[in-house]
Amino acid sequence: SREYAQAVANSTKLFYSPKFKAHSRYLRKFCLAAKKKAGMFYDGASAYSNEKLTQLYEEITQAYSLSFIYGFNTWCTQVIQKDAVAIIKKRTGLLRDLDIKEETALNILIAHGRRTDYHLKDISLDDLFIRFSKSVEKLKRADQEEIKRAAPALYGAIIKFLSRYEWVGYDYGGPIISFKEVLKDLRSRVSRAKTPSTPITKAKLIAKFKLSAAEKKVFHILAEISYFKDIRNNTDDYVHYCLDNFYVEVARRFKFTKDQVKNLWPQELKNLLAGRSVYPRRYLNDKIDSCSAIGAAADQFYYGPAADLARKELIKEEAISSNTRTIKGQIASPGLVRGKVKIVHSFQDIDKIKRGDILVTYMTSPRLLPAISRCGAIVTNDGGLTCHAAIISRELKKPCVIGTKIATRILRDGDFAEVNANLGVVTRLKKYVR
Repeated sequence: SREYAQAVANSTKLFYSPKFKAHSRYLRKFCLAAKKKAGMFYDGASAYSNEKLTQLYEEITQAYSLSFIYGFNTWCTQVIQKDAVAIIKKRTGLLRDLDIKEETALNILIAHGRRTDYHLKDISLDDLFIRFSKSVEKLKRADQEEIKRAAPALYGAIIKFLSRYEWVGYDYGGPIISFKEVLKDLRSRVSRAKTPSTPITKAKLIAKFKLSAAEKKVFHILAEISYFKDIRNNTDDYVHYCLDNFYVEVARRFKFTKDQVKNLWPQELKNLLAGRSVYPRRYLNDKIDSCSAIGAAADQFYYGPAADLARKELIKEEAISSNTRTIKGQIASPGLVRGKVKIVHSFQDIDKIKRGDILVTYMTSPRLLPAISRCGAIVTNDGGLTCHAAIISRELKKPCVIGTKIATRILRDGDFAEVNANLGVVTRLKKYVR
């Protein structure tokens, strides 16, 4: 849209200006504030009165909204990404000499190298495996209760890990990391070949490329954006994990389901807690089925069939035909793969991904890594060259097309499709052709 194109232009100016450093400080400040406020609900919300629940909810949503506003520019990186790719393409001869691909070089140059909770969680899993690999191998088929009896030290270590990291990757609705999931990860490491380390460091690649100060700045900015994306996504995980405890408590008090409470507009939620309004379950169920918030005015909130109509009329949603066969997106990692489509809406869907399947999702996250490692290609609705799907697909050398906007609406489970990530095109096939 014209508005989004303007946002990209404005963000690009910000990235290249001295103001970007201050902007990033504010982003980090509001992310930390949102997490601190949300922490009041970390262990539940039953101890608070309705009035206190309302106060805390307002404080959390205010800080979270500011973190979202300041983080919006991390979705507006198309121009600077093109600048980075253009710089790398000038060094194709050096890439051949170093025996690395363009996408590998891009990954190395935009890596931020700082520890976020995503990295700390993975480091802790590595430590668990190093300490308990013999116990894990010995108890290959044991469940949680058997491990509690046979290997209490391993059991205690996993419980401790979960108390610190169970919310990481929660996204907007969970589920949390389970004991079973941790155990599955540890068991997979027993037989998994260790991935070779990157043959060239960031510092060496910069030296080999003889990057100018201006070129170095491009990759420095993208590394910063990658870091702050991690900070923002991590804030999403924690805030929504804590807010779900709040929704559960409100649902208990008013005899609703958690999903019904989550679908109240903010003012409706406050009215409910203050005893000013009562909402029929049918109304809440209609909102669960479909709802739209367009702008911030009260008359721009829609639910049920009116929400579908509002999307089409007010934002001129692109008409999608059931006969649409070709989807275009951005190339994240090149290659060409044909396979069976599997739509992944959340972590709960990952087991349906079999080896060679095409993983189609809105956007990926670290929790989807088991499915990503099995799939033949990745297609996403959203994302740019610094998104998780782009980075992980380049590392694993899997074809990946991102930013299609409509892949999850066009493709269905069981469809056969061709992912031509050399051209950024996904084609639904009438029949599977190897």
